[in-house]
Amino acid sequence: MRSPHRVHLIVALEALGDASVADLAALTGRTRQSLYPHLSAMSRAGIIGTSTRSHRARAATRYQYLPSVLARSVDQSTGAGLRGGADVSAGALRDAQIRCRRWGAVADGQPIDLSRNPDARTAIRVTWLDAAQRRRLNQLMRKAEELIRQGCVKRKGRRTCVLLYHFPDFTAGEARQAVKSRAAGKRESAR
Repeated sequence: MRSPHRVHLIVALEALGDASVADLAALTGRTRQSLYPHLSAMSRAGIIGTSTRSHRARAATRYQYLPSVLARSVDQSTGAGLRGGADVSAGALRDAQIRCRRWGAVADGQPIDLSRNPDARTAIRVTWLDAAQRRRLNQLMRKAEELIRQGCVKRKGRRTCVLLYHFPDFTAGEARQAVKSRAAGKRESAR
């Protein structure tokens, strides 16, 4: 998925769980009219689902993110389809980049009140983890995800963008070698 608007909508729906187009417009800062084509395309692709609820004597469409669609697109035994998942993650990171720059533009030149957020952290690290350490990291991430979900339900306090990612890191040389090996394997199987 290459559209940053659609990735932004997926991130919003994943956080909210269920939202109207008005909710999404308020969260994304876009007009309702500009969201309908994206919501329609994602609904046709099965990435999001819809339901209709009565609200003040008229029907209101609600949208839900269907993460199982992306999960089903990856063959766990072969890894086929991981590129699509990586594309969605990359899109979410591009969305976060836009949000970070927007925050920087607004916050630039403003005094920082450390008493309001003394424990603020940004951590970007490349490290080496064994299987037990990766399992522990995943456990901690699940706890953080639960805290984030609770915040989405309560919707109190300051809206906050949170990124939780970890994935195997490959050098450019390793990536080139993998592409060459795959190409050689395809040539061999074609003979």
